[in-house]
Amino acid sequence: MRLILVFLVAAGLGAAFVTFCTVLVTPAAETGTVGKTEIVERRGRLRFLDSPEALCRRSGMVASTGCGRAAMAAQPPGRTYLTLPYIDFLYQQTLN
Repeated sequence: MRLILVFLVAAGLGAAFVTFCTVLVTPAAETGTVGKTEIVERRGRLRFLDSPEALCRRSGMVASTGCGRAAMAAQPPGRTYLTLPYIDFLYQQTLN
């Protein structure tokens, strides 16, 4: 019985994470900014796994650094829960 309860709690927490959070991957820019992977509150048009360039592509614009900054500035403000180093594999997944 205890194992079932632990499983149900874990499943509920996982479902809440996927529903309310976004893994946002921002690559390093030519201006010298460091790439990062953030777990943020889901807001606006963000998907579970997303990047500024993916937002531009979905909007039908050319993905560039300026477009990525503008796309992120257009998002409503939200909380950042965790910041991790840049993970290229996740970034490549956002572009597919």
